[in-house]
Amino acid sequence: MIIAQGLFIVTVPLFWKDLQTTHVRKYSGLFLMSLASAGGTLAANQAYASNVGISSVILSLPFSMIITIVISVINPKILEHHTAKIYIIRSVSAVIMLISALQLSR
Repeated sequence: MIIAQGLFIVTVPLFWKDLQTTHVRKYSGLFLMSLASAGGTLAANQAYASNVGISSVILSLPFSMIITIVISVINPKILEHHTAKIYIIRSVSAVIMLISALQLSR
């Protein structure tokens, strides 16, 4: 993260004029995403500090995959165009990961 921020600061002069002409509202989503990512990283590091085994299992759960499937059923326009076999493999993998996480947390 430090290297990425350093590279960002070095490249700011290359697009400084574009930043001055673009409205701040266009960056609000990016700012919120970065804030959530930083919070998630801090929470993950705190979880690893207390219990590495269970924390790594919980943090690797496929919640994003499950949420994507649910949202794509609600709004089919954002659905990826794959065969049913791909979606079945992804769903089975998510279920296996959830069951494994529950078994490891006992």
